[in-house]
Amino acid sequence: MKIFLWGNALLILSFLIHLVIWKIRVPQRQTKTLFTLFGMLLFLEIPLIDIVSDHFPALAEYRLDNLMEYAHVSLYYLCLSLMYIVFYGALEVDSPSLVMVLRVAKEGVQGLPISEFYESMNDDLLVKPRVENLVRDKQAIFENGKYKISEKGRSFISIFIFYRKLLNAGKGG
Repeated sequence: MKIFLWGNALLILSFLIHLVIWKIRVPQRQTKTLFTLFGMLLFLEIPLIDIVSDHFPALAEYRLDNLMEYAHVSLYYLCLSLMYIVFYGALEVDSPSLVMVLRVAKEGVQGLPISEFYESMNDDLLVKPRVENLVRDKQAIFENGKYKISEKGRSFISIFIFYRKLLNAGKGG
Protein backbone atom coordinates (compact mmCIF):
# COMPACT_ATOMS: atom_id res chain seq x y z
CA MET A 1 0.00 0.00 0.00
CA LYS A 2 2.91 2.36 0.73
CA ILE A 3 4.35 1.93 -2.75
CA PHE A 4 0.96 2.59 -4.35
CA LEU A 5 0.31 5.66 -2.18
CA TRP A 6 3.68 7.35 -2.70
CA GLY A 7 4.00 6.43 -6.38
CA ASN A 8 0.56 7.86 -7.12
CA ALA A 9 1.20 10.92 -4.94
CA LEU A 10 4.38 11.67 -6.90
CA LEU A 11 2.53 11.22 -10.20
CA ILE A 12 -0.26 13.56 -9.08
CA LEU A 13 2.30 16.14 -7.94
CA SER A 14 4.09 15.87 -11.30
CA PHE A 15 0.79 16.24 -13.12
CA LEU A 16 -0.17 19.34 -11.09
CA ILE A 17 3.23 20.95 -11.76
CA HIS A 18 2.75 20.06 -15.44
CA LEU A 19 -0.64 21.85 -15.45
CA VAL A 20 0.80 24.96 -13.78
CA ILE A 21 3.69 25.16 -16.27
CA TRP A 22 1.33 24.71 -19.24
CA LYS A 23 -1.05 27.37 -17.86
CA ILE A 24 1.83 29.84 -17.65
CA ARG A 25 3.28 28.97 -21.07
CA VAL A 26 3.20 25.83 -23.18
CA PRO A 27 6.83 24.82 -23.77
CA GLN A 28 8.16 24.57 -27.31
CA ARG A 29 9.46 21.03 -26.73
CA GLN A 30 6.70 19.54 -24.63
CA THR A 31 7.89 15.93 -24.44
CA LYS A 32 11.39 16.96 -23.37
CA THR A 33 9.88 19.24 -20.70
CA LEU A 34 7.75 16.38 -19.39
CA PHE A 35 10.77 14.05 -19.22
CA THR A 36 12.69 16.73 -17.32
CA LEU A 37 9.84 17.47 -14.92
CA PHE A 38 8.98 13.85 -14.15
CA GLY A 39 12.68 12.97 -13.93
CA MET A 40 13.37 15.75 -11.42
CA LEU A 41 10.64 14.46 -9.15
CA LEU A 42 12.12 10.96 -9.42
CA PHE A 43 15.44 12.30 -8.05
CA LEU A 44 13.70 14.37 -5.37
CA GLU A 45 11.59 11.40 -4.28
CA ILE A 46 13.47 10.38 -1.11
CA PRO A 47 13.74 13.81 0.53
CA LEU A 48 10.22 14.71 -0.58
CA ILE A 49 8.66 11.58 0.91
CA ASP A 50 10.67 12.00 4.14
CA ILE A 51 9.64 15.65 4.54
CA VAL A 52 5.96 14.93 3.89
CA SER A 53 6.02 11.89 6.21
CA ASP A 54 7.61 13.95 9.00
CA HIS A 55 5.21 16.89 8.73
CA PHE A 56 1.93 14.99 8.46
CA PRO A 57 1.35 12.64 11.42
CA ALA A 58 -1.52 10.91 9.58
CA LEU A 59 1.06 9.61 7.07
CA ALA A 60 3.43 8.23 9.72
CA GLU A 61 2.23 4.68 9.15
CA TYR A 62 3.08 5.05 5.44
CA ARG A 63 6.66 6.14 6.08
CA LEU A 64 9.12 4.19 3.96
CA ASP A 65 11.43 2.10 6.10
CA ASN A 66 14.26 0.99 3.86
CA LEU A 67 16.03 1.51 0.56
CA MET A 68 14.13 -1.34 -1.10
CA GLU A 69 10.80 0.42 -0.49
CA TYR A 70 12.20 3.61 -2.03
CA ALA A 71 13.40 1.57 -5.02
CA HIS A 72 9.92 0.09 -5.44
CA VAL A 73 8.31 3.53 -5.31
CA SER A 74 10.87 4.77 -7.85
CA LEU A 75 10.16 1.92 -10.24
CA TYR A 76 6.40 2.30 -9.87
CA TYR A 77 6.59 6.07 -10.38
CA LEU A 78 8.92 5.63 -13.36
CA CYS A 79 6.44 3.24 -15.02
CA LEU A 80 3.52 5.61 -14.38
CA SER A 81 5.54 8.58 -15.65
CA LEU A 82 6.58 6.90 -18.87
CA MET A 83 3.02 5.75 -19.46
CA TYR A 84 1.76 9.31 -18.94
CA ILE A 85 4.39 10.84 -21.23
CA VAL A 86 3.58 8.38 -24.03
CA PHE A 87 -0.16 9.00 -23.51
CA TYR A 88 0.41 12.77 -23.56
CA GLY A 89 2.32 12.44 -26.83
CA ALA A 90 -0.69 10.74 -28.35
CA LEU A 91 -2.92 13.64 -27.24
CA GLU A 92 -0.52 16.40 -28.26
CA VAL A 93 -1.85 16.28 -31.83
CA ASP A 94 -5.28 14.92 -32.66
CA SER A 95 -5.14 11.38 -34.00
CA PRO A 96 -6.29 10.95 -37.60
CA SER A 97 -9.02 8.51 -36.50
CA LEU A 98 -10.35 10.97 -33.92
CA VAL A 99 -10.35 13.84 -36.44
CA MET A 100 -12.32 11.70 -38.90
CA VAL A 101 -14.87 10.51 -36.36
CA LEU A 102 -15.40 14.05 -35.03
CA ARG A 103 -15.87 15.38 -38.57
CA VAL A 104 -18.51 12.76 -39.37
CA ALA A 105 -20.21 13.21 -35.97
CA LYS A 106 -20.40 16.97 -36.50
CA GLU A 107 -22.75 16.45 -39.44
CA GLY A 108 -25.18 14.49 -37.27
CA VAL A 109 -28.01 12.38 -38.66
CA GLN A 110 -27.95 13.91 -42.16
CA GLY A 111 -24.44 12.49 -42.64
CA LEU A 112 -21.35 13.78 -44.41
CA PRO A 113 -21.08 13.44 -48.19
CA ILE A 114 -18.01 11.45 -49.13
CA SER A 115 -16.63 14.22 -51.35
CA GLU A 116 -16.71 16.69 -48.42
CA PHE A 117 -15.13 14.07 -46.17
CA TYR A 118 -12.18 13.57 -48.51
CA GLU A 119 -11.81 17.34 -49.03
CA SER A 120 -11.59 17.97 -45.29
CA MET A 121 -9.19 15.08 -44.59
CA ASN A 122 -6.00 16.40 -46.13
CA ASP A 123 -2.27 16.44 -45.39
CA ASP A 124 -2.50 19.88 -43.73
CA LEU A 125 -4.73 18.35 -41.08
CA LEU A 126 -3.49 14.78 -40.81
CA VAL A 127 0.20 14.64 -41.80
CA LYS A 128 1.92 18.01 -41.58
CA PRO A 129 1.38 18.60 -37.84
CA ARG A 130 3.02 15.26 -37.08
CA VAL A 131 6.00 15.92 -39.34
CA GLU A 132 6.41 19.38 -37.77
CA ASN A 133 6.43 17.74 -34.32
CA LEU A 134 9.18 15.34 -35.43
CA VAL A 135 11.34 18.25 -36.58
CA ARG A 136 10.53 20.32 -33.47
CA ASP A 137 11.47 17.39 -31.20
CA LYS A 138 14.65 16.83 -33.24
CA GLN A 139 13.67 13.32 -34.29
CA ALA A 140 13.82 14.41 -37.93
CA ILE A 141 15.81 17.08 -39.74
CA PHE A 142 14.62 19.20 -42.66
CA GLU A 143 17.49 20.29 -44.88
CA ASN A 144 17.88 20.96 -48.60
CA GLY A 145 14.16 20.37 -49.12
CA LYS A 146 14.29 16.85 -47.62
CA TYR A 147 13.34 15.23 -44.35
CA LYS A 148 15.96 12.96 -42.79
CA ILE A 149 15.82 10.88 -39.64
CA SER A 150 18.11 12.16 -36.89
CA GLU A 151 20.14 10.03 -34.49
CA LYS A 152 17.56 10.76 -31.82
CA GLY A 153 14.79 9.66 -34.19
CA ARG A 154 16.72 6.54 -35.17
CA SER A 155 17.12 5.60 -31.49
CA PHE A 156 13.43 6.18 -30.84
CA ILE A 157 12.22 4.20 -33.85
CA SER A 158 14.52 1.28 -32.99
CA ILE A 159 12.19 0.50 -30.06
CA PHE A 160 9.25 0.05 -32.44
CA ILE A 161 11.30 -1.89 -34.98
CA PHE A 162 12.43 -4.26 -32.24
CA TYR A 163 8.86 -4.66 -30.98
CA ARG A 164 7.50 -5.37 -34.49
CA LYS A 165 10.26 -7.94 -35.06
CA LEU A 166 9.45 -9.52 -31.71
CA LEU A 167 5.81 -9.87 -32.75
CA ASN A 168 6.79 -10.92 -36.28
CA ALA A 169 4.58 -8.03 -37.49
CA GLY A 170 6.54 -7.04 -40.58
CA LYS A 171 7.44 -3.52 -41.67
CA GLY A 172 3.99 -2.18 -42.63
CA GLY A 173 1.80 0.14 -40.58
